[in-house]
Amino acid sequence: MNGPVIVILAGGRGERFWPLSRRHFPKQLLPLLDGQSLLQAAVRRVSGLAAAGRLIVVVNRHYASTVRDQLPTVPPENIIVEPEGRNTAAAIGLAALAIRERFGGDPPVVFIPSDLRVHDEQQYRQFIAAAVQLCRQGHSVIGGTRPNRPETGFGYVRTGPVLGEIQGIPYHPVLEFKEKPNRDRAEAFLRSGEYLWNAGVFIWKLGNLLDAYRRNLPELLLGLERIFPRLLRNEDDVGEAYGSLPFISFDEGILEKTSGVTVLAGDYGWDDLGSWAAWAETWPEDVCGNRAKAEHYGAETDHCLVYSPGKPVVTFGVSDLLIVETDDVLMVCHRERIPELKTLIRYLGDAGGEYLL
Repeated sequence: MNGPVIVILAGGRGERFWPLSRRHFPKQLLPLLDGQSLLQAAVRRVSGLAAAGRLIVVVNRHYASTVRDQLPTVPPENIIVEPEGRNTAAAIGLAALAIRERFGGDPPVVFIPSDLRVHDEQQYRQFIAAAVQLCRQGHSVIGGTRPNRPETGFGYVRTGPVLGEIQGIPYHPVLEFKEKPNRDRAEAFLRSGEYLWNAGVFIWKLGNLLDAYRRNLPELLLGLERIFPRLLRNEDDVGEAYGSLPFISFDEGILEKTSGVTVLAGDYGWDDLGSWAAWAETWPEDVCGNRAKAEHYGAETDHCLVYSPGKPVVTFGVSDLLIVETDDVLMVCHRERIPELKTLIRYLGDAGGEYLL
């Protein structure tokens, strides 16, 4: 029986973590938790769940060498380099072709983002093992986790009645996907009990995955298959061809168009460290609701997030701000605008601040 292959998707730019995250050193390479980068923590969590050599990491060319330095135990040939970011459908399709070329057969493939925060790693490992077992039984599986707050920055999965349990973990049919609701809808999702957070993890047989690409994204798959041999040879002009591929997420291009997907409801304390607000949940909080990773003195200050490893920060008479200080940038914004930092990135690019990105 084909053993599973694990793919860690580490090609994102982490724009919602600017200015700490930069184009050549994005969020997943930063030591945000316990001195390890998010990518290193992701690799550590899945250690032993697949045979040696069956772990793949997909990265962007801008930081491939840094990834190799951070992951010395991962064979260099298992670090798949994208010439540029073309969203998750291209990255996942590229990994699928690499697995077909390298391992053959029809293995279960586990795809995991590199920016997860997991509170119970033993439960998480049990969840991945159960998902692989469910996949072997013929299910195309995504990972969900029960929401504990009305989060507007996450995707949601509407579930049907429980189909069964595997290793004590319930699984449901997926009825529909809902992306990043407003506050009122997020509160309604939470009250209904019908929705899980989409944890960004999915486990499919390789053959089913490639079939889904042929049905739903044939142009992208054909383009990847044409480019793939040139990528393996590191040809200089392959970046231009890769950059012409359709730019679409896996969720939009594949998941939302595929019927019969099963969601496994994990209970391992998942969170998406996708923004400053999410990371700040791990910082100490004072009596006024301020959270700081800094020497912060806040007079008449409430509900601010402050990051400044290099110098003290003093605030007076302000509320609901994000304040970030790095070696070369001071950034201040309202907390409500944190989800819109990608808009700020575009503004900087247009306004002559490209060098800061």
